[in-house]
Amino acid sequence: MLNYYISELKNWWNITIPAIINEENFLLIVGGLFLLGVVTKWAVVKNYGRLIRKAENINNTKNYTIRQIKTKYESIKQVNGQVENPMLFVKRSLNKCKIMHISANKINNIINWCSILIMGVAAILSFQLYKISPVKMDWVSYLVLGCFLGVALEMIGRMMQTDEKKTELSYVLVDVLVNGVHKRHVRERESFIELVPESEKREQVMYHENVNGQAEAIVQNQRTEEEQEEEVLNQVIGEFLQ
Repeated sequence: MLNYYISELKNWWNITIPAIINEENFLLIVGGLFLLGVVTKWAVVKNYGRLIRKAENINNTKNYTIRQIKTKYESIKQVNGQVENPMLFVKRSLNKCKIMHISANKINNIINWCSILIMGVAAILSFQLYKISPVKMDWVSYLVLGCFLGVALEMIGRMMQTDEKKTELSYVLVDVLVNGVHKRHVRERESFIELVPESEKREQVMYHENVNGQAEAIVQNQRTEEEQEEEVLNQVIGEFLQ
């Protein structure tokens, strides 16, 4: 019985696979898989970048994922008084994040499967060509091309830095949930000021001192002029009353 199913599987393989994976369809299949991997990875990166922007304005956002994380965090905090590990809570919540009703983690891994499938398709076609004509070196060309595209797709996936975006989103969410949006903006301004070199800080201080000094001088002159005008006016009124 087992031998029968094995023989049937071999027959199906020998008939179906060559009809699908051949020299005519190779570039179409490989190109489609390559494009699918790049597009899905790009979609995940854009989604995390959009969530970072939404998280920075968490009090007014309408994003379902951010609102759900905020609501769960506030519910746990209200019941227990505090959240023991906010980072763990945020990471677990982000693991449930979805894009078009599909898990973002699964979409993020599509590029890895595409890379493996590209090399697999190249290997199958190369094996078929090798069985037909071992002397010709066409099978080597397809094998090298498939391996190159698979490795290139893997490198593109690493360059897109999805994990870094997800980590940044986690820290932003923890910051705004624990400390609030206002304190985050204050810290950002303070950290920006700390990045300014001392020479520029001194120049800014001197500039503000000069501006303040000029403003004080103008105000003093205006007061002096007003006092002089008032004195002249008093003299005129006194002479008129006399």
